[in-house]
Amino acid sequence: MAKESGKRKHATFRWACNKRLRNALSVLAHSTRVWNPWVADRYANARHRGHNHRRALRTLARAWSRILWRCWTSHTPHDPCRHTALQHHLTVTVPGPSGPRPDLIATRRMAGETVTHRAARRAERAALDGTPATALPTPR
Repeated sequence: MAKESGKRKHATFRWACNKRLRNALSVLAHSTRVWNPWVADRYANARHRGHNHRRALRTLARAWSRILWRCWTSHTPHDPCRHTALQHHLTVTVPGPSGPRPDLIATRRMAGETVTHRAARRAERAALDGTPATALPTPR
């Protein structure tokens, strides 16, 4: 929440909110950081950008809230197969003589059925174009 007064503007913590929901999202973000590779990658990326532990967890909670909102409004359960960021993160690439190429067998073995054929083809096209197929952005 931003407070403005003349030339000054500063952010304050919002106390008047649903504290049970905020706590539930924090617990969700913290617990999924251990077993979900996409969440662990987002957490590491936030820490790399200089966020402290609590700020990185709030970043994860915001991402989960967007996923939950989409599931609620579309009346569908969460399906990791449709989560494209996770699919990009799990695609295994191997170096080859003509450049990096996705290893579809290793990707399916590592992720189970989480990676769809469409995501694997997208990663293959990205590897052929020479663009990296990782979830972390390149540092500037």
